Amino acid sequence: MTQLLLPISAEIICVEKRITRLIKVNGFISDSDLARYIIGGKHLRAAIVLLIGKMFNVEMEPFHRLSSSIEMLHSATLAHDDLVDGGSIRRNHATSSSHTFPVSLLVGDYLLAQSTSELASLEDPSLMKIHSNILLAVCGGEYQQWYLSGKSVSRQTYFDIIEKKTASLFAGAAEMAAVLSGTDSETRANLREYGLEIGTLYQLVDDVLDFIGDEAVLGKTLRQDLRRGTFTLPTILYQEIQHEDPIPPSGDLSDSQLSIFVEKLRKSGAIDAALGEAELYASSCKKSLLGLPEGMPCRTLESLADFILDQAKNPQC
Repeated sequence: MTQLLLPISAEIICVEKRITRLIKVNGFISDSDLARYIIGGKHLRAAIVLLIGKMFNVEMEPFHRLSSSIEMLHSATLAHDDLVDGGSIRRNHATSSSHTFPVSLLVGDYLLAQSTSELASLEDPSLMKIHSNILLAVCGGEYQQWYLSGKSVSRQTYFDIIEKKTASLFAGAAEMAAVLSGTDSETRANLREYGLEIGTLYQLVDDVLDFIGDEAVLGKTLRQDLRRGTFTLPTILYQEIQHEDPIPPSGDLSDSQLSIFVEKLRKSGAIDAALGEAELYASSCKKSLLGLPEGMPCRTLESLADFILDQAKNPQC
């Protein structure tokens, strides 16, 4: 990822410095609790924003502010996620949920407030509207997923949930960058579609890596969806392939039971089928960029789809 984003590395550094300044002014929540959610991420959503700004050759300072807002919003969702998921590791650090309940909640709320304040500094009501739509979608998707925990869901429901809870942030980030770039309505729609497709691809790959990835490589707790009874595409496909062998009930799975089921799922063909779906989304990402200005930014946006897909194909890298 570092090599792929080398052409905008100076812009990403500006965003990181801006976020560091913003989170240091709180005076209440410890730097370490904030840093665990900000530091060490790929800054993928920020990179998409910055690349779109570069694509249209516009003044980049507003894109630094938009990128920092998006990154803090994403980090806020991670803090709240850890309360729901119960994961003890995030970005190779112990999560706040591993020691006190209020910390994750307060960190998430604080980062959300900073994200909103940073976006408001751009003084564009259309950006605030997109931001509010992201919040509605993410919260709705998270609640829908929690409500359906332990229940079998269809592919359609699965994709509906991940569009809300993950892809909506990618789509909104790309659309806001298009607005800041002064693009026409067609270009804005195409870039929003790119964000939607790559966000769906990202979550799909993340759900595959939950079964074939390594915690040391990924830097987070794995198998939490299975422990909570949350159906993701690999388990949905396993159920379709091995319908006579039900998914084990969540809640009281021992480590050995979990390992046995994961091995059965890996051998069933469900992972390969899920990767086939991921390849379709990677292709759709590139199609949505057709007709946009050619050059480094557009090529990099295309390559990001390949990078995300390659993570699932080479999970130990």
